[in-house]
Amino acid sequence: MTEARPLIDLIASSIPGLEELRRAGSRSINNLGGLVFEDVNLAWGTVTSKTIDRSCFGVYYSPRGSSRGGLLTLNIGGEIKDFGPGDKITGRIERMQLTQHASSAVIGNARLVLLSSPWADFTSTVGGDAAITDLLGSVSHPVSFVAVAEDTDPDLALTVGSFDVSGWKKIRVLIDTYGSGATSATSFDLIPFVSPGSNTTWFENGLERISVPDADATTGRRYRAIVLSVSGRGRMYFAIRNLLASARTDLGFIVQGIE
Repeated sequence: MTEARPLIDLIASSIPGLEELRRAGSRSINNLGGLVFEDVNLAWGTVTSKTIDRSCFGVYYSPRGSSRGGLLTLNIGGEIKDFGPGDKITGRIERMQLTQHASSAVIGNARLVLLSSPWADFTSTVGGDAAITDLLGSVSHPVSFVAVAEDTDPDLALTVGSFDVSGWKKIRVLIDTYGSGATSATSFDLIPFVSPGSNTTWFENGLERISVPDADATTGRRYRAIVLSVSGRGRMYFAIRNLLASARTDLGFIVQGIE
């Protein structure tokens, strides 16, 4: 007489793959593997899409480790048009195609966490610390400031001195008051311009003029820093007015996203 098989064994044998999953569930993800990290560079340039040919059981867009403002269009048999930090999809995925959203920031990276085991999961603090990102110029060695001439208003989508603030709440503006001169500027005004659609339409924010007085240092100060709150998506630019001393014609800028 044949011994009766447990009901769970009968069910497992009747569903393809279930028995394999049941056996795998008794092994740790230390041995099986469970998480795969994919850092996607948001500065894609002429590349319009990226395909990840990796089987997984879900994908999570981690806020921690990603630059703010990134947005992806994710196609996995159905199109998710605005997949952003904190978003998560669970389910068996064979491959996925990523396209950069039209409103995405174009600096930094998006950290995707692929769940390579059905027994693994991953979450991080939504809105968690983002890596400080150079939006204009660079603080890396060698330090690189971008020169902006006085009384020059933005007119192009990528006007020299403009930068993308998408997703950021605070920015730090580092200023080299030498510009192309040999001595420090004393005082100046900055007029913010914004281009919400990152196109050739620029809006002057005349009610938020930033007046930078002479340095408090006894010998003057070549380098200045300003921290500002920002919101929304798109590009930003500072036009320079009333630049003194009169011999100065430009300023150098580095802009960082810090929060």
